[in-house]
Amino acid sequence: MAEAREGLFMLELLFHGHDIVRHGPIIARSGVHRTLGAIGAEPESPCAVAMRFDGQVDRPRLLLVPQVCALDWQIAPLLAGWADVATYDAPGVGDEPGPDQIEREAIARRGLQELDRRGWQSYVLVADELGVATALRLARMRPKAVAGVAFGHACLNHDTTGDRPALNESVVELMVQVAQTDHRTWARHLTQVTQGAYDDDLVERYVERVPPRIAAQIGRLMQVKEDFMPETLNQLAARGVPMLFAKHEGCIMFTPEGYADALAAFPDAQTFTTEEKPSASPAFAEALLRFCATITPRAGDRTQP
Repeated sequence: MAEAREGLFMLELLFHGHDIVRHGPIIARSGVHRTLGAIGAEPESPCAVAMRFDGQVDRPRLLLVPQVCALDWQIAPLLAGWADVATYDAPGVGDEPGPDQIEREAIARRGLQELDRRGWQSYVLVADELGVATALRLARMRPKAVAGVAFGHACLNHDTTGDRPALNESVVELMVQVAQTDHRTWARHLTQVTQGAYDDDLVERYVERVPPRIAAQIGRLMQVKEDFMPETLNQLAARGVPMLFAKHEGCIMFTPEGYADALAAFPDAQTFTTEEKPSASPAFAEALLRFCATITPRAGDRTQP
């Protein structure tokens, strides 16, 4: 318990020592850059956004891949106003049956089950933070079904060392330490790491929904470098799959260098910046609306996976 308290104290120092104001109103929370800013007039209403799925025009279909829990996606109700939205809990979380050991592969396969249950043969793949690596594993399993990808905290790997690490090593180490020692303290860390996107009520729901053994294993997953990510992104880009990369300005876990490297590798990606965690940001929900309006049907969208 003493180690957990020390970890929380250190994370609070990192959090409050950062140069982003987190108390009081934030003016101009988000900005749209590059391609998104050049789209032109926004749709007159959410109903004006449509995409071609399975040979007919429907509302966009968004699969929101969680890090571990459907509670990650606080903007899901906003997205449901103009899109068909699906998300899910990882195996072993909530009411989901699952093994004692949680793996990204299993979380990705649970996503495929959700697609099959809904009969979706084409969809937009959406993920944030550590869920991006899971989403890319899912894309590898059924690449022709992916009509577009939208990633918060976009990066090319989860390296914490080297000249340009994608993740802050100190923050990752603290999260791993606390996840393995005290469940409730780990949940409290979510408020700090997400810069207030997870309030006390959501943290309590997280504690009830995510078993301690699963929370402890999340730390292990955070330490996997996920070097396969650029290869999968290259495969999607070669197929002409549109991409939206979102940056969380002021994030204490994901580094600006990691995001910059992702943009350098995929310069055609549309971009977006917000001072809120994307999966909890209404501005990111609006960016997704604009992004979906730019996706045009491709022949591969009408084929079986």
